[in-house]
Amino acid sequence: MPSQLRRLAKRASIGIGRNGTPGGNNSGDIFLAISTANDRTRQASMTPIQNMEFIADEGCDAFYLAAVEAIEEAVVNALVAAEDMATFKPSGRLCKAIDHTELARLFRKVSALNEFMT
Repeated sequence: MPSQLRRLAKRASIGIGRNGTPGGNNSGDIFLAISTANDRTRQASMTPIQNMEFIADEGCDAFYLAAVEAIEEAVVNALVAAEDMATFKPSGRLCKAIDHTELARLFRKVSALNEFMT
């Protein structure tokens, strides 16, 4: 349903936020959710009265959580895959990629802390 897709798309900002971004004024984040369910081209040849199947709102929580976690994972993957690169201005500055060894150490530390807290 359109309302469910809107709510699904909004979960992307939560996934990004889990990695620490404040989502500032110039972030330019746009999130889309598209469904191919109940394909209109297939239904066009049917009778004028048509039925739609959809998941009840109460059954969408798992999808919303999956969207948040998928976006969170995509951000982490992008950070890990990044490489050092020169800035766009000819100033000779270098934008350093994340140190993979240090990142892994921090994840282990947070994981150990989470286990201790539970």
